[in-house]
Parts: sequence; structure tokens; C-alpha cells
Amino acid sequence: MRGTIRGALLPWGVVVAFAAPAVAAPSAPRDTATSALERAAFIALPAVYEVRGDLQIDAVVAGRRRIPVDRTVPFRGTAFGVAPGRVVTALHLLRPPTQTLLDELRTRGVQNLPDSPATTRVLTQPVTTVTLTRARSASECLEGAPTEIAADVVTATDTNGDLVLLAIDDLAAPTLALDDGLTAQTPVAVVGFGDQQGATPVIRRGTVTAAAAIGQDDRFATLDVAIVRGDSGGPVVDIAGRSRGVVLRRATDEVAPVMAQAKSVRELLARDDLVAVPSLTTTRFREAMAAFWARDYRTAQQRLSALTGAYTDTALIECEHDRATALAATAYAISGPSPTRRAILALGAMATLAAGILGILRVRRHAD
Repeated sequence: MRGTIRGALLPWGVVVAFAAPAVAAPSAPRDTATSALERAAFIALPAVYEVRGDLQIDAVVAGRRRIPVDRTVPFRGTAFGVAPGRVVTALHLLRPPTQTLLDELRTRGVQNLPDSPATTRVLTQPVTTVTLTRARSASECLEGAPTEIAADVVTATDTNGDLVLLAIDDLAAPTLALDDGLTAQTPVAVVGFGDQQGATPVIRRGTVTAAAAIGQDDRFATLDVAIVRGDSGGPVVDIAGRSRGVVLRRATDEVAPVMAQAKSVRELLARDDLVAVPSLTTTRFREAMAAFWARDYRTAQQRLSALTGAYTDTALIECEHDRATALAATAYAISGPSPTRRAILALGAMATLAAGILGILRVRRHAD
């Protein structure tokens, strides 16, 4: 641990913080994964989204000085389903801290901006809608652009809690189970779009470092995972495929990467009289992939077929269905009955029988 932060989680300097040293090399999610943790992360994919949007900045106010800006700043991160029609992500994606906004404006050539965020206000238009695209795997059969899903901003914590709920129309969309239990050194994987250009996220592996580590605030926990920009809002998945929390920020000089604990998501859902519910589609996808990894491709094919079209953008399901179908056909051609194989076996049996008869006749002639 690098230490603890005194006071609130924000203001952060989150987007300009230093990345933690790599714990394990990041990997693209593949259906050929062999470790239990990477398979759990793969199963989570249908519930994971890339989130994008635009923040309109009107002006910067420093003391009595107002600097007109009129610039649009795009944002990008990760989100995942937690209840029917509800997706959670990090609030700072939609409401960045002042220092982050000032840095973004400087990169866009805005001049004469104040140096200190403490005495500065950045006036922005509230973000009411964002665009989601469902995560995909690294499988070669996924082609074309993913379907864009509109999501409305519905409920948020204060900026210290840094969580926000998004509403989507698809009530059958996959969701992940939440697990409130936290134990130091629990192996976890973060599924996030950090440093990724396409719709395929990256799996970053590591462990939970400590709970209640930020000013002894038990809403948060720290991670030993190499979080990067774009992972914010992503699920922290354990070996059972449950989410232990939501990624909030990268490492800083003072503290390791931070996540909001799963119980904070439950509390946010409760404000809308909702509860976290792992979806039936997630359970069925897990069962289908368990058959796939056990090389029972026919069962995997049947289970994946039942999920095709169950929710918006089932491209990943369709891809795995096609792969299971092809593998089932290959296995059948190798080991299953065929006219050629039956003919060869019949000829072999006849040759064996003829050889046996000839052997008996030779023994009798020798005896005579």
C-alpha cells in the first residue's frame, strides 16, 4: 500500500495520475482461455459495455473573471449491468474534476486558463444521455460495428461516492452478480476498455489489496491491478464471475488503484427501489461456455442457440454459437460413424476373419 488519502475521494487528479506497475500482462478476452479467472472474466463480457459521450463546456470562471470556452470534450470508459434495465459506471466520466477539465482545455489550445483549480469553476452542461456498446471478445468471427445502445443518466451518488446509474430499455440485458465480501489477496480481474481502440476490452489481473483503505471509508477498497485510463466504471470480477466492485481510478503517489465496493452499488440501486439481480442470460451463458470448455460442443451449441437474440446485440453469443457448431461438426467427422469408416471397419473385420480361417487350415494340414 502506498498509504491512505485523508478526506474525500474527490477532487482527485484521477485522469492524470500515474499508472501502477503491471501485476500481470493484460490479455484480450478469448474463448480459448484456460485459467478460471480469465474464463470468469470472459463470461462477464455480455454484461460489460464501453461508455462514450460528450461534455459541453461553456466557460471557465476564476474569481470575477469569466473565460468563454464553448468546447466539447469527449469522454470514454467502461460500465456493466447490475439490475434489469440498469447499468453502473463511474460518475467522474460524466462530471470530471476541475483539474482534468482544465488540462483537457489546454490540450485543445484554450489560452489564459487559471493555474489553480481550487479557485476555479468550469461551467458545463449536464450530461443526460450516453452511448453504450457491448463488449466483444478477440474471436475472429466478430465482424462489423457493434450496436449502439442509448442510456439515460438516472441516479448518481455525490462526487465523493463517484457512482452513477444508467437506464437502458432492454430489461433482458445481462447483469452480473454482486459480492459484498472482501478479503485481502482475493484474485480478481478487471474488464475495461483502457488503452483499447475497438470494442474488445482487456482483462487485467491482480488482487484486492485492502478494504476501507481510503480515510477508513468502507465504501471503497484498493487493488493491486494495473488500472489505466478507460478502465473506470468497469467490474472487478472474482473467480466465480461475481463483481466485487466498480473501478474508480488509477494509482496516485498516495494510494493504489481504487474501486467502489459492491455494497455501494446496492445502496445506489436502493434509491430507485431496485435490487441487484444476476440475469438468467448470464447464468445460461456460463452454462453454455462450461460445456464449450469441456469440449461438449453439441451441448454448447444448443445452449448458445437458445440465447441468440435474447437481448440487444448478441454478436458475441452468435460468434460462440458458430464456433461451437463448427467444432461439433469437426468432432463428429473425426469420431462419428460414416459410410467410409464403416466400410473400412468391415473390410478389416473380413480380413481378420479370413486370416484366422487360413491359419486354422494350415495347422490341420501340418497335423496330417
